[in-house]
Amino acid sequence: MSDIAQIMTAAAKHHKDGDLDQATTLYKQVLELCPDHPDALHNLGLMAYEARAWDTALAYLKRAIIAHPRIPEFYNTYGVILAAAGHLDQALLAYAQATTLHPTYTEAYNNMALAFSLQGHHIKAVEHLKLALKHSPDSAVTYYNLANTLCHLASDNEAIDHFQHALRLNPNLVQAHINLANLLQQKSRHAEAIACYKQALRVLPDQPRILHDMGNALKACGDYSEAIAAIRQALSLNGQYAQAWNSLGVAYKESGQCDEAIACYDKAIAIEPDYPDAHWNRTLTLLLKGDLAEGWSRYQVHYEALKTRTSQPKDDHPLWQGDALKGRRILVRFEQGLGDNLQFIRYLPLVRQLGGTVIYQAKPALLPLLEGFQGIDELIEARPDHQIPVPYNFQISLMDLPRVFKTTLTNLPDTVPYLTADPIKVAAWQDTFIHSGMKVGLVWAGSPFHRNDGNRSCPLKALAPLAQAQGVHFYGLQTGSAGQESQTHLSHHFHNIGHRFRDLSDTAAAIAHLDLVISVDTAVLHLAGALGKSVWGLLPYAPDWRWMLHRHDSPWYPTLRLFRQPRPGDWTTVFDQVTHALQTYVRMF
Repeated sequence: MSDIAQIMTAAAKHHKDGDLDQATTLYKQVLELCPDHPDALHNLGLMAYEARAWDTALAYLKRAIIAHPRIPEFYNTYGVILAAAGHLDQALLAYAQATTLHPTYTEAYNNMALAFSLQGHHIKAVEHLKLALKHSPDSAVTYYNLANTLCHLASDNEAIDHFQHALRLNPNLVQAHINLANLLQQKSRHAEAIACYKQALRVLPDQPRILHDMGNALKACGDYSEAIAAIRQALSLNGQYAQAWNSLGVAYKESGQCDEAIACYDKAIAIEPDYPDAHWNRTLTLLLKGDLAEGWSRYQVHYEALKTRTSQPKDDHPLWQGDALKGRRILVRFEQGLGDNLQFIRYLPLVRQLGGTVIYQAKPALLPLLEGFQGIDELIEARPDHQIPVPYNFQISLMDLPRVFKTTLTNLPDTVPYLTADPIKVAAWQDTFIHSGMKVGLVWAGSPFHRNDGNRSCPLKALAPLAQAQGVHFYGLQTGSAGQESQTHLSHHFHNIGHRFRDLSDTAAAIAHLDLVISVDTAVLHLAGALGKSVWGLLPYAPDWRWMLHRHDSPWYPTLRLFRQPRPGDWTTVFDQVTHALQTYVRMF
């Protein structure tokens, strides 16, 4: 036995040093001397598993279990190999046997939970992980696994707590830092995410993916110089990282450096020619810098590429290319947000002038507003099943029309108003607007479901300086949860009426009574502009492409004046400027 012990010692050293061939030779030598040697069989199985030789690994573990059926570690390893080979049900049986032999076997409970998660049984996984913690309350890995499983159940706050607990137990658990950072980033807790990425980099420095993700978190905080530096560092480690080139382009675009952004998108596309996000971001950057001709020429193709990720059915009707319609019927499809549709329905009268019947598909909130619109012959509701209940010959998306009409800054259709409020509804609102002085409508928040809402919306408290304006009566036009919040902030000296709006035709009727609308970048901003009302737009530092850069006016809406953040997140300066401008405006009124 002393010879076997010496051989096992030597084999274990070779195994540890990575000399697997020599380790295998020595373990097999042990089996020649002792065919049922438990550690030799187990270690040969482990090495075969590491080499992804599943059948060989399973054969060694079966021999070990048959010869030594009371060793729980063998069942656990057997389960790991079965799971790796895709036999999850058998793996679960093996883990169950391991925990039967060893009821406090934390590793087996963790592996069982992982198998349940892979099968989609996340609640069962949580139950087994909590059982593991009952036996090993200081297991960092178990808290880490529990946090990952809770993410699948959308229990994000609980998951964050467990990631943090895991890291208190083991600060070097680098993947916990990364996963926690990613989760915090999803929750828009960007500063905390950055701190986690930095902790991960202390354990694993010079990792391109971590640097890239940290750069995106820095960008979300408005720290563009640091974001650019982090992503460039990632690219210095992996110059073929297409996603990082795209993210670097976004960081440059949001900091107003459009030419640098386009160069980055070009590099991403050179690496990955069919990269839809890079093509799309390049197109938006062209539009942001005012290059409408090239931007619109690419817009719809790239947007359609992004839409292939959704379940929208393909329409086999011919795509209209701008030819005379000669009495034929064209379907123009609703696209993206309400504001996009309010901005671009201006093209429908141009389509109608080409001699066809224009069918416009709209979401319910727009239907009453668009009744009688001069560019629409048939107005239909966008249905969840995407079915079109009327016949048509051609089809096109609304935001492909600027391409068809070869829109540039010098020829875009800018006549307002092109929408009007329903006179009956306007009369119904008369008693609401009985106050003397200038009447100003306020909108400070968009839909919380919009991907950029945290950037474009402002906190209610930011409106406080407006109270300094004399001779003005404010009316909140805010809908949703932000409108409800205003009811508890009477110090802002205005009453919100947005809760009375059933759709945008009600909003339009209320706006008809106002002298001025002040709004962040939402559908109401477009509605006021389309109605030809005096309107002031409040823009974040990184604006949407349609507002371009540095301008205080908009070619799309002649009655619009823009106020821009001078720094990311700086609504204070914006409202100071608006308050000063409003005081001047009142004196001229």
